[in-house]
Amino acid sequence: MNGQLKEGRSYLEMSIKIKEAFCIEGDHLVERNILGEILYELGDFKGSKLCFQQALGRRSCDFDNIKENVGLHLRALTNLGKTLSKDVREKQEAERYLKEALAVLEKLTLDIPFAGRILNNIALVYFYLGNYTQAKSFIERAFSIDRIKYGDNNPFLAQRNSDLAIVLRELGEYRAAEEYLRKAISVVSRYDENSPYLSTYYGNLGNALNDLRLYDEAKRCLIRAIAIDEDMHTDSHPKLALHLNNLSSVFQNLRQYGEAKKCMERALAIDERVYDENHPTLSSDLNNLGMLLQNLGQYEEAKKLMERSVAIDELVYEEDHPTLASHLNNFGTVLQNLGQYEEAKKLMERSVAIDELVYEEDHPTLASHLNNFGTVLQNLRQYEEAKKLMERSVAIAERVYDEDHPTLASYLNNLGMVLRNLRQYEKAKKCIERAVAIDERVYNESHPTLAIHLNNLGIVLQNLGQYQEAKKLMERSVAIDERVYDENHPTLAIHLNNLSSVLRDIRQYEEAKKCNIS
Repeated sequence: MNGQLKEGRSYLEMSIKIKEAFCIEGDHLVERNILGEILYELGDFKGSKLCFQQALGRRSCDFDNIKENVGLHLRALTNLGKTLSKDVREKQEAERYLKEALAVLEKLTLDIPFAGRILNNIALVYFYLGNYTQAKSFIERAFSIDRIKYGDNNPFLAQRNSDLAIVLRELGEYRAAEEYLRKAISVVSRYDENSPYLSTYYGNLGNALNDLRLYDEAKRCLIRAIAIDEDMHTDSHPKLALHLNNLSSVFQNLRQYGEAKKCMERALAIDERVYDENHPTLSSDLNNLGMLLQNLGQYEEAKKLMERSVAIDELVYEEDHPTLASHLNNFGTVLQNLGQYEEAKKLMERSVAIDELVYEEDHPTLASHLNNFGTVLQNLRQYEEAKKLMERSVAIAERVYDEDHPTLASYLNNLGMVLRNLRQYEKAKKCIERAVAIDERVYNESHPTLAIHLNNLGIVLQNLGQYQEAKKLMERSVAIDERVYDENHPTLAIHLNNLSSVLRDIRQYEEAKKCNIS
């Protein structure tokens, strides 16, 4: 299919050149639009942008001949808006074409050629611009029109299923997203088992399953997507890089960090070949790899990548862009791990200031950044300020997540440890007990997050003088660590040290000595 797209591109390019040489007007304007769509599917966004601009430059919108002219005009207009909206640097231009398309649509009924495609393009412009509610509305309208026109089992409907699913993911409707993607795969597979669109659909399904914490199934879907990419595309295709990045995320959730790193480094290498050195996609890749290296304890290497990422962001984004906020926050967490708390604090302050400008007060990203900022203040011993931020973070999480969400557990644990710093041990105990209860429902019994929260609860119980209960929790924590980490891992060392402290409190000195902590 990728070969067919390239062959189609060659024929169209030849046709356009011949017609332009002989000054033949007409169908080659249609061909420019189709060529632009082919280049878009092949990942050549610069080429597709040029084709759509040329199509619009050659044909005016004639309302006296609606079905022939306006449908094509709107198709090119919304194709151009969709292409531009993928690059944040073209945001204003994308919005201009979107407004123009909407103004034309207001004057029409939808009895025009390409109505479903046009509405779907508008939805994708809204999606790339971050307006997911509007995106959902327009895709549902496109879906309704095309279902009537083609029927439920036409492969053309598969793309509508997939596009609706990616919007639903952003709205947190993960189960619904999974259902639409399985439908898309089923429909396309029935007609063409080797369709390149299956790569996109399996990749998107893998992301939805990752959201649902079905990591092994997500891994299988993304590996299948990558296999299709490798068969259909060159090794420098942006879709392959995207799927490698997403597979890396799944590997991280499976704690398979070595495999995650390989995927991410390969994705970065592809994107460095495809994009210029200041492209936002590169910034995202650098940030993601930096976060992975942080998880591996490679903080200096992570810092270098984060510095490059933020430098790109500051070139291409406005100073209040949410992507800049996220990357500043992540950079702050790396500096925190390096003990550079004052520098981390400055970055976190910038990050949260942006969030409070661009997000509603209950946005989960704001909650995450408040929580991270709170941990920095905790390290600076500014406990009251840290407590306020973490309480805000927990309050948001309780409103936007269900009661068993692991993010809520993480925030409760962090708040509990700040309360411990303030010697509010009973309140701390309640928070961390809630965190552990969530962990035990959502994780398996050998999950490292469970180990951390058990250990922290043990510390609080030790402060309360409940040494036997503290010992049991810390022994569970260490047992998990010994299953998931190597013997020199710093987390295992910390937890053994904490267990040793409790054992000394109950005068079990020989047992404490066995922890091999001086």
